[in-house]
Amino acid sequence: MPSQDNIVTKRPSGVRHLCLCAMLLGVALLLSYLEHLLPWELLLPLPGIRPGWAQLAVTVTYFFVGRRSAALLSATRVVIMALLFGSAMSFCFAACGAVLAFVGLLVGERLHRRCSYLGLGVLCATLHNVGQALAASVFFGATVILSYLPVLLLGGVLTGALGGVLLNLCAARLARLLTGGAKS
Repeated sequence: MPSQDNIVTKRPSGVRHLCLCAMLLGVALLLSYLEHLLPWELLLPLPGIRPGWAQLAVTVTYFFVGRRSAALLSATRVVIMALLFGSAMSFCFAACGAVLAFVGLLVGERLHRRCSYLGLGVLCATLHNVGQALAASVFFGATVILSYLPVLLLGGVLTGALGGVLLNLCAARLARLLTGGAKS
C-alpha cells in the first residue's frame, strides 16, 4: 500500500474526473479481455488462477481518483465482461471476487503505513479467490470445493505479489500522470 506521500490528495473533478474514469474503465476492460484471451491453462494447469490484471486498474482508481469511482469501475467492468464473454454464473463468481477484493482495498487503506502495494495486491488477490470459492460452494452446493481454496490462495499470493510489485514500480509516475503533473 502506498505511504501517505503516495496517496493523491488532489482528486480530479468534473470533466477531467469523468475522462479519467472512462480511460481507467477502458484499461480495466482491455486487461480483462487480454486475460480472457490468453491460454493460462497451458502455463499453469490449475483452474481458477489468473493474473487479475484488471484489479490493477481498480487499485489505481481507488488511490488516485477515489473510492466511489473505483467501486463503480469494478462493478461496471464485471457487468460488461459478463455480458460480453460470460454467463450468469460467471457474473456471480466475478462479482463475489470483486466485492471481496474491494473490501481488501478498504482494509488495506486502513493499514496504509504498514503495507505496500505488494501487500495490498496479495490481500486483494487472496480475498478475490475466497469470494470465488464461496460462490462456487453456493452454486454447486458442495463444501468440497473449499478444499481447493489453499491452491487458490497460493495462486492469489503469487499473482497479487506480481501486481503489487508492478504498482510499486509505477505508483509515482501514475500519480503525476493522473493528477496532471501535480506532485503526489
